[in-house]
Amino acid sequence: MKRILTLILLLAICFLISFKTGEAKENLDGNNPELNAEASNLLELARKSCEKREYDKAIEYYIKILKSEPAFYTGYFELGQVYYYKRDYNKAFENLNKCIELNSQFAPAFNERGILYGIMKEYDRALEDFNAALKIDPKYSLPYYNIGYLYYLNKEYKKALENLNKSLELNPEHKNSINIKGICYLRLKEYDRALECYNAVLKIDSKDYWAYYGIASVYFEKRDYKKALEYLNKSLELNTKFIPVFNLKGNCYVKLKEFDKALECYNTSLGKNPDSDGTLYNLACYYSLMNNNSKSLEYLEKAVEKGFDDYNHMESDTDLDNIRNESKYKSLIAILKEKAKK
Repeated sequence: MKRILTLILLLAICFLISFKTGEAKENLDGNNPELNAEASNLLELARKSCEKREYDKAIEYYIKILKSEPAFYTGYFELGQVYYYKRDYNKAFENLNKCIELNSQFAPAFNERGILYGIMKEYDRALEDFNAALKIDPKYSLPYYNIGYLYYLNKEYKKALENLNKSLELNPEHKNSINIKGICYLRLKEYDRALECYNAVLKIDSKDYWAYYGIASVYFEKRDYKKALEYLNKSLELNTKFIPVFNLKGNCYVKLKEFDKALECYNTSLGKNPDSDGTLYNLACYYSLMNNNSKSLEYLEKAVEKGFDDYNHMESDTDLDNIRNESKYKSLIAILKEKAKK
């Protein structure tokens, strides 16, 4: 089974410098020109539109503002954010670059552009921008979080922890930093320290569904599957759309040999996100365990098509033992190994 966290790009979570509160909001003044009355009113409308997720309307307002106030660099910054929310990364880059062109000392723009590079998997450029943000403002915690996350993605967990701790020195209640610390300790098999992190998050926010999921992941690794299910259900109560919960619940039921419940969980997950490579992989494992090799290979091929590329995990996963000698399995492994060389 695909274990622990089905990774979603948490870098994206950090790209939510709020128009209401938050670290970067304090940096939105500085050297901006004073807006005329009409532009000020439009800015308020643009931010309210963003809060309501009315992004097209917000874009219209920002374009009007920048037409009359072309030196308003944080207008480009905020417009870049809106385009990010719409997943129009090219326009997000365009506006963040304009912001930096107008004010090369505006640290949040480098941080946000670094996040975009991270999403595009241009990790060296992302790291360069995060370090640029810290050079401008050494007390800006978010770049440390993002650097820590990059190291986490690269499986350099100790370096990740070093940067996450720096983030928390500056902002002790940054939940994302603590959650990712928990995942790092989980990867390092330091389960008690992982639990400490997740419990620390719950002291800050008792409704943090990620923390409950993290605790469940720890109990899964400790083979206490019933305890894991207890925390997964708590996570699900807080967010019924949180897909990784269904996958890990399915894995727990497999370990408990409650196969009908496992299949129900995987199918629920797939129904919510048909493109989930993790769910497709888990279904491949499920059908292998059920001795349905053709179905297992069908789902494994789909998982690879949707982006699953961890051939080391595939080769060590005993759930796939039934299909190990199948030609299709060997072909998929060969494809993934070839991709890894590029």
